Amino acid sequence: MNNENWGIVVRTVISAIPWIGSPTGTLLSELKAKRENAKIEKFLDAFNEEQQNNKEKIEALQQEDAIIEQRLLLLKVTVEHLIKEWDEKKIPLYAKMFIGNVTSNNSIDRQIGLVEQLSELTSKDIKFLSDLVSRTDSVQICEIHEPLEDKIVSFSKLEARGLIAETDHGNRSMTKTASSKKWDERWNHKFYTATPIGQELIQALGM
Repeated sequence: MNNENWGIVVRTVISAIPWIGSPTGTLLSELKAKRENAKIEKFLDAFNEEQQNNKEKIEALQQEDAIIEQRLLLLKVTVEHLIKEWDEKKIPLYAKMFIGNVTSNNSIDRQIGLVEQLSELTSKDIKFLSDLVSRTDSVQICEIHEPLEDKIVSFSKLEARGLIAETDHGNRSMTKTASSKKWDERWNHKFYTATPIGQELIQALGM
């Protein structure tokens, strides 16, 4: 499938998904009425850029009907989450993840799972996760120079979603401060590392 056809597939799928709660209108017409067309255009711009950056991988993709059907399903799910996305900074990431998914060897369930993970994270969550993935060892909370409140919210969410884990090093450190009544000291002594799922998510985003 050449690059032009890929662009046609994207636009076809987008135009075929009804806007939630309005079965009589197409997605594009509803988006125009709701001033959401800029979001779609931003996605398509990023998608076209990712196509060019991954041209060789895309040209090497298998073209069996079953696999193509899976790609269309993945694109449908991606667009559905994209439409509900409130953080415009994340929009190009959906294009990156779509290309990253279809050029990977992951199952379709795994690919959809990664899209769902992306939709639940904020830009700051992704920044923290990417920072952990780039490290070769566990990271202590106090080493990350961001407001502690932001770190607590993001790290709690990332840990709950199985994307990071507190390390044994962190647990031993917590024992030393267990008697401390200062919540900030307890948090700053924690150590975290990215899990394989977290690493896979960042890899799918090309980060």
